[in-house]
Amino acid sequence: MPTVTSPESLAAAKYYVELRKYMQAGTETHTGGGAERVMAADRGAMAIDALDNMLSVLPDPKVSKVAGKVAYALLPTQIPSRSHAHVADANGAGIYGLSAHKEEAFKLLAKVLSAEGTKEIMKEYPALVPMRPSVINDPEVNKSYP
Repeated sequence: MPTVTSPESLAAAKYYVELRKYMQAGTETHTGGGAERVMAADRGAMAIDALDNMLSVLPDPKVSKVAGKVAYALLPTQIPSRSHAHVADANGAGIYGLSAHKEEAFKLLAKVLSAEGTKEIMKEYPALVPMRPSVINDPEVNKSYP
């Protein structure tokens, strides 16, 4: 049971619950890929996702009825000098301060977050937003994930 005590938190919780009446039938939540599952089931016309999770779902014929039938576009921008808005992921990695294996955890993070490690992960999770400019600008990445 969540604890919501401040007036602002209560107002936010009530607002979130009220959004339910605007949701597509069958969508279980406003976040976490719910819109993508509705789209993949061929029950939606459009989905917007700041983290590009749809790239792991919609093109995959094993889980999507609309594979090959939908288009993908980057987020638009109001800045004339930019062709599209920047897409960024807000997740961060950390090492538990009381870990008995800090050095090993650091080595694992360094390997995974390296340019080669990121490219390897993208093969399995194409919706991953790379954090390294070298990966974003890599010609092979751009060819595979335009």
